[in-house]
Amino acid sequence: MKIKGKPPIILGLGFLSFGIILIWLSILYESTILLLISLAITFWGSLLLYVRPTRYVRPILIDSTTISSLEALDQLITSLEYKGKGVYLPPRSLEEVKGGRVFIPKNEMIMVPVIEKETAQQVFVGNPDGVYLTPPGVELANLFEKELGKNFAEVSPEYLAENLPKVFIEDLEIAKNCEVSMRKNLVLVKISGVIYDLLCQRLCGKSAVCSTIGCPFCSAIACAIARSTGKQVAIEKNSFSEKNKVVQVYYKILGE
Repeated sequence: MKIKGKPPIILGLGFLSFGIILIWLSILYESTILLLISLAITFWGSLLLYVRPTRYVRPILIDSTTISSLEALDQLITSLEYKGKGVYLPPRSLEEVKGGRVFIPKNEMIMVPVIEKETAQQVFVGNPDGVYLTPPGVELANLFEKELGKNFAEVSPEYLAENLPKVFIEDLEIAKNCEVSMRKNLVLVKISGVIYDLLCQRLCGKSAVCSTIGCPFCSAIACAIARSTGKQVAIEKNSFSEKNKVVQVYYKILGE
C-alpha cells in the first residue's frame, strides 16, 4: 500500500504505540473509559498508515497493528455481553455529536432509544440497555468525503453507489474492484482484491466486532450510508472469501 512521506509514518506509528500502551494500562487498571480512548487513538494511528499515497508500506504491518485494537474492542463487547446488531445513527439525529455514533443493544433485537441531548455523549445507557460508541470507521468516512469533495448528508444514496467505488479503487487504492448496489432498504457492497485481507481473515465470522459494528472499512461505509439516507443503518451480514480476497457486506436501512 502507498503512503506519503516520513513524518506521517512517524506520526502514525506514534499514535499506534501510544494507543497500545493505553490498551495495556486499561486492562491493568480495568478501566473501560481508558480502553475506549486507547482504541480511538489506535484507530487514528492505523488510519494514518492505511490511506496515504506515494511510498509503499507492507499491508501486513498495518493489519497486525489494527487487529490488536479490534481484538481489544471485541473482548470488551463480549465481556459486557452485548449481543445486538450495532445500529449506526446519522449525525442529524445527534445534533451536537459530530460524525455519528453506533449503538449496540444488550439483547439481540435491533432497537435504539430516543436520543436526548443529555444522553448523546454517554457511553452506557438504559431503556433499552446498550452502549454508544464512536464508530471505528467514522474518520475513514470523513476521508471518503474529503476525497470526493462532498458532504454525504447532502448527497443521495445513488451518488454513493456510483462514487464510493472510485474512492476504494482509484483514490485510496485499497481494492481492485468495488460494486455498490441498492434494493429498497438493502445495500450490497462487494469489494474484491482488498489490501486488508489479513484483517478480514482474523475477524470475519469469528469476532463480536465483525458481527455487530464491522471493521473500520465496513463501518466507514455504514457511516456513509447513514449520513446519506438520514436513517439508521445496521450491518445485516458480511462474508469474506480468502481465495479471491472478496468482501461482501449487506447493510439494512432501518425505518423503511
